[in-house]
Amino acid sequence: MACAWFLSTLSLPAQDLKPINLNNLFGRWEVVSYSEQGVYVDKKQDPIPQAIKVYQQVKTERAKRYYGFDAETDELSRRASRAFKRWEVEDSTQEVKRVIKAIQTPFVAVFFQDGTLSLYNKDENGQITNVRDHQYSPTPNSIRMEPGPMYRPKWFVQILSLSEDRMRLFLPEEATIVDLVKTPFILP
Repeated sequence: MACAWFLSTLSLPAQDLKPINLNNLFGRWEVVSYSEQGVYVDKKQDPIPQAIKVYQQVKTERAKRYYGFDAETDELSRRASRAFKRWEVEDSTQEVKRVIKAIQTPFVAVFFQDGTLSLYNKDENGQITNVRDHQYSPTPNSIRMEPGPMYRPKWFVQILSLSEDRMRLFLPEEATIVDLVKTPFILP
């Protein structure tokens, strides 16, 4: 009985694989939500509580990696405990500020018809940073994108949904889902 159930589930489609209109892909897209170190963040919401939540998620790992302290196995003397607390306050302040800035700074992806993908950040002053260019090649139904040989290692992006104004991507290397909205494309 269990074997028959298992075989029947294999024949069911995992998802409805309707062809995606690739003409919707071209243009300028801005990231509106993503996963920051395993925590879902919405770039259009208040970044402070989101950044604190991200730090709460990673503080134990950061203590192990950057301070060498494992709360489960290490015991600290009073002096070492005070030093660790000072480090923890400084680390949390710096990391929360960094995450707040990451959430606040728009991240843009521009897909060109020639197969070029341009990625960059653009701050409130119009300053463009972290510019990266890749070549991509979508394929029907699976719609995976692969950067060109200038960037190693190669990565693949699965487009889960694509409409004229919204796109949802799955980044398998980071095990995260990213939501984007189409924005006006203005040449400088």
